[in-house]
Amino acid sequence: MAMPSMMCTCCTARITRTPRGQGASAAATVAYWLGNPAINPAVLVFLIMVAPWQWAATQVAAGVVLVVGVSVLVA
Repeated sequence: MAMPSMMCTCCTARITRTPRGQGASAAATVAYWLGNPAINPAVLVFLIMVAPWQWAATQVAAGVVLVVGVSVLVA
């Protein structure tokens, strides 16, 4: 459920209440909440334009590890 979209943490925090209230698992909800700011396409494009590509690769890798790791811990 960690689809990247153009939202920051404060926006996704409000949205995560709806799936959780409708029966989504805690792991899926946490993955969505952390995945949006960690793997935000706008941030990645900006990072590629102004910084070395290694920084963007590190952001993606750290975001994926964060989302998967915390989701597994929550589950």
